[in-house]
Amino acid sequence: MSVHRRRAPPVCLVLLAGGLLLPAAGVLAAPPAVNASGIGAARIGMTVAEARAALGVPLRPLRDAAPAAAGCGFLYPDGLPGRYALLVVDGIIARVDVRSRRVRTDSGLGVTSTELAVRNRYGDDIETRPHEHIPEGRYLEVPLPEGLRLVFESNGEIVLGFRLGRLPEVRDRAPCD
Repeated sequence: MSVHRRRAPPVCLVLLAGGLLLPAAGVLAAPPAVNASGIGAARIGMTVAEARAALGVPLRPLRDAAPAAAGCGFLYPDGLPGRYALLVVDGIIARVDVRSRRVRTDSGLGVTSTELAVRNRYGDDIETRPHEHIPEGRYLEVPLPEGLRLVFESNGEIVLGFRLGRLPEVRDRAPCD
């Protein structure tokens, strides 16, 4: 039996004077960060076309799913590092879902962060609810400007995933069902 290992795609670097290496134009060395209004330059409330232009990569449905722009579904950035999805409702980006350890918030929080780190960052702004499927788990919900919410899902100790979006979609684990 042979073992096949996937190799990481090559990263093109530019050598600057003084020996500093930077990613070449158009190549991301790290995934974009989730911020108070979206991910990278893509914002909650953008159309699919605007988000595609802001991220600079194609957005595709998972496998052979129907295009999300037609109703409700998830689109995935094709070619960006990290693993995250954009929830599209009626052609508008409604939320960003993150399950990857590589994608973080702009304050450095993400999957594998502790609940304590989230509480230390957001303090009294956090609203806590019991998790629907994990007995000791919780949702740590942070209200943000423009009516958006940042929701961290935990097992009671560690963040398992997080999402940023508008109400009501950001609270629903399966908004298109």
